Amino acid sequence: MIRFRDINEANFSDIINLKLPKGAFCAQNIYSLAEAWLYHDHTLPYALYNDDNLVGFIMFEVDEKKRELGIWRLMFAEEHQNKGFGYETLIKIIKACLNSKKYDYIYLYCSPINKPAFHLYKKVGFYETGEIDGEEYVLKYDLKTPAI
Repeated sequence: MIRFRDINEANFSDIINLKLPKGAFCAQNIYSLAEAWLYHDHTLPYALYNDDNLVGFIMFEVDEKKRELGIWRLMFAEEHQNKGFGYETLIKIIKACLNSKKYDYIYLYCSPINKPAFHLYKKVGFYETGEIDGEEYVLKYDLKTPAI
């Protein structure tokens, strides 16, 4: 079962040393943690654990005025790919947002050439907004009319 844990002295090095899959579409975790420090007023980084095993990293952007939660980063270490952790994580996020009633949307960015991630996001109910940021498509999940 996927669990979100704070990043601290005990797991900081492990987070940084998680190996991205070959051809990854995600920034290195050390860069993401630097961004989290820089934008600490609206970002939330977490370690992702399957039971007690570190499997990945996620970072959120919180915009309470717009009632949106952004998934800035979502990565699973190379050895933890294709195990269903991405799906489980997204469902957990959606359910937590629905229960909190703080957000109307979840958004994320995805390269259209990252076919596995693009397929996963659409499978859980994200849709293309028509917006493009750099080379990435902006996808949203509407929490007012949830797909799950």
